[in-house]
Amino acid sequence: MVSGGESYEGLRDGSAPGYFDDPTRLGYLPHGGFGFLRSALIDTHTGAYGREGRAYRLAADTGHDRVYALEENTAIVVENPGTRHEHFIVLGPNGVAVLDLRHARTGKTKNGWTLRGARYNYLTDHDRYDAHTWQTRPSADKHRLLPTGTAPVPVNTDVFYRRHHEEHGVASHDDTIRDEFDALYSPGEPRCSAGPLCQRLPRSTSNTPSKAATCRRAGPDRERPVGRCSSAPT
Repeated sequence: MVSGGESYEGLRDGSAPGYFDDPTRLGYLPHGGFGFLRSALIDTHTGAYGREGRAYRLAADTGHDRVYALEENTAIVVENPGTRHEHFIVLGPNGVAVLDLRHARTGKTKNGWTLRGARYNYLTDHDRYDAHTWQTRPSADKHRLLPTGTAPVPVNTDVFYRRHHEEHGVASHDDTIRDEFDALYSPGEPRCSAGPLCQRLPRSTSNTPSKAATCRRAGPDRERPVGRCSSAPT
């Protein structure tokens, strides 16, 4: 169970067991919490504080292959935990990221720690997830967005910058996570439900290392972003 830490320092320095006075140091409790849910690590406030990086590092350091990363005011309701029929539904105004490290490989270069082959799915209100099959199922009132162009998204080098997440509905998706990131989103682009930033990217709701997936609620009066998109490394 995570006890504190920030993504940059966690990716750079790794994790250690215990609580620490330094709030940036990535710490964890080896024995976990109550043990009600064992299919994944849990992290919270993930999108608002850019905690995807620390979650990937902690999972890799402790030998876990999955993380459920919850955002504010959002919950998962888990049925049949610990069985072959374990699944959950997302409830709330934001979302839950499922970080998949089944095929991830760690390494070290002159630039620092690296992680390759990790994957990312983002679920929102009433999406469902099967923990045994690792499959997501979008809610019935969501539909795919179609690309309207192929122009690249401008580069922003700080993938953990909170303001971009809040203002542009951006989350990252790729098969390579590094100590240094090239985040492909821009403060000059509109929100996901409003235009080119999302609509010009290929869409998919599957767990693949291709371009990111997003959904939005059907209907012209309900176009708030319920999914997020970019092709940036996490």
